[in-house]
Amino acid sequence: MPKLTESQTKFILDQIEASEKADRDFFRRYRVWRDYFTGDQFPVLNIGQRDVLLVANLTFATVKSLTSALMVDNVQMELEADHPEAEGTELIWESVAKKGLKFAEFDETVNAMVLDCIIAGEGWAKLTVRSNEANAPATTRTRMLKLGEVEGAVWTRESVDRVIVDYLSTDRSIEKARYIAVRYTKSADELRADGRFNIPDNIDSDVSTRVELGEDETPEFRTESGKTDGQAVEPLITFYEVWIHRLVNKKTGLDLERQVVVVAEGIDQPLYGPVSWDEFLGEGFAGWPFERLVFNEVPDKRPLSEIETWAKLQAAYNYVLSKMVNLIGRQKVVHRMDVNNVPNVAKVRKQLLSDNDMAIVETETPDAVQSGLSHTIAPDQYNFLSVLSGLIDRTSSISDNRAGTARNIRTATEAGIVDQAIQTRFAEKESKLLRVMGRMIYKWMQLTLSTMPAEVVFKMIGDTGSVEWQRVSPEDLRYLPHIEVKPETLRSTKENKLVSKWQAALNITLSAAQALGGGVRVDLVIAEALRALGIPNVREIVGNATGEEMAQVYELVRMLSGEKVEVRPEDNHKVHLQSIDAFLNTANLEELDPDVAQNILDHRNAHVEAAKAIDRSIRTAVPGSSNPFDAGLSGQVVKPASTGPQLSDLAGGSNETGVL
Repeated sequence: MPKLTESQTKFILDQIEASEKADRDFFRRYRVWRDYFTGDQFPVLNIGQRDVLLVANLTFATVKSLTSALMVDNVQMELEADHPEAEGTELIWESVAKKGLKFAEFDETVNAMVLDCIIAGEGWAKLTVRSNEANAPATTRTRMLKLGEVEGAVWTRESVDRVIVDYLSTDRSIEKARYIAVRYTKSADELRADGRFNIPDNIDSDVSTRVELGEDETPEFRTESGKTDGQAVEPLITFYEVWIHRLVNKKTGLDLERQVVVVAEGIDQPLYGPVSWDEFLGEGFAGWPFERLVFNEVPDKRPLSEIETWAKLQAAYNYVLSKMVNLIGRQKVVHRMDVNNVPNVAKVRKQLLSDNDMAIVETETPDAVQSGLSHTIAPDQYNFLSVLSGLIDRTSSISDNRAGTARNIRTATEAGIVDQAIQTRFAEKESKLLRVMGRMIYKWMQLTLSTMPAEVVFKMIGDTGSVEWQRVSPEDLRYLPHIEVKPETLRSTKENKLVSKWQAALNITLSAAQALGGGVRVDLVIAEALRALGIPNVREIVGNATGEEMAQVYELVRMLSGEKVEVRPEDNHKVHLQSIDAFLNTANLEELDPDVAQNILDHRNAHVEAAKAIDRSIRTAVPGSSNPFDAGLSGQVVKPASTGPQLSDLAGGSNETGVL
């Protein structure tokens, strides 16, 4: 294979630069997310930075909509069952998972939990030859190289800096790419010692400097002040190992197919190659030399509609909650012991708690030790999930018969989750998972309620303007983390009411995100999640997602926070009044601050007057026309603003009822 010319080498480097620029937004999202949740936004809430990071990390993992393959303790690689490399591959996944956590800078308080069930980011594993038999089949001569494993070429001894995919490839998919470039940074002396690289004796200063996207976009590469820069110790080279499937350029005469070449910025000739894939990896290697471990999609384009945006967010919430819940599946047997008739209570207790199938105990009466019926801790994932979040109505019809085939499963994903829940037991994770879920819900509610003058949590239900308001007291907050998740809890009317407050706490996240503002600061979490996904104009998207009724809910939240909200002429006053009336009919305003309650009533009055003004203008323009608002302004009507509505009216006073 002839060597590449200077113009051909430059063309390849230009391709890499273009692909790096295409990736900048993706890496910037991590910076925005990390910088946003530093705790500075919540200085008066008495909420620590670690608590904010907890919510941020969980929400970040939620929005990334992860795949079910990341159950680190139950990993199934996409290999045939008899594949010689199928065994032990979970170590690769675990290594990639830990690398992803390090890259995303998750808070240490949740790292263990994230490794167990969810993770954000994407990883890469190098495929390399591993066989002493020259004529061994290709399938037995290749495997995923564990990150950090000392093997193969000199530049594969450490994990890569970055994998750059062809900028024309949609969603950074390898299958659609013309090439991928793997970036490494190595010592120039080490590469010279290898003997295969064409390293100039006098390295230009530009070559020995890491090619960065910018300090603000790659914080993992920042140099701390006062520390010795490695560049002052030894010359470093940042180079790219370019795997080309097919790359053609008529101007430079470049035409490469299934070739690998190593190039570096500022050096006119390749450091290595080009050589064929077969020559580099061994004859018979048919696929890409890298495998992309896709933990989540990396969208290059905005969603096509607001509905698509929220559908993806809802699917993400559904997945993460179900992933956490289906970790619980432990069978328990209740033993009853009369300690007064058991000589050695400690010994008997130890035997009952052991894994032995048989326990021999000494008792003074025949019924001193009895075993009750076994029960399962939270096997009914979908019942629990629908009660907890209210976000998975589409899965609530799955059969309760977990031992047989679940009926009415609508998607393969749902079937896989149910099947995994049946087969997988994680007894040792039960208590830890319950603590994590309790802490997550507690912090979500705390972030919500700490900004509200009144302890009000709302959720959207039913038709347009239908809002159900629930109160959650500080006592509830203290109690929530200790609620046990089990079928008896969910099927009890008394306990079900308590669990419904969990549901309200989670619903407030989406509702406040749609409303975007006011005193409910949980909206910032979801709003920033949308921005992190590369979706601009968040308020416009969210505001149009459900229409004017959400705009009025947003205004109600602002008024509950003590803010005065002006009525806009362009508002749909009929729909706004429906939402306000729903609030007046379900909320006890007497318990609110009098100024807040009066503010809400004044706001309703303003909508009524604006609707009347529009009606008058229509009647003036078209004499004899009917009132277009007759159908929507029925219900509670307040006296004219000149006298002003009074709080006493809400206690059964002089409210008028009728139709305008």
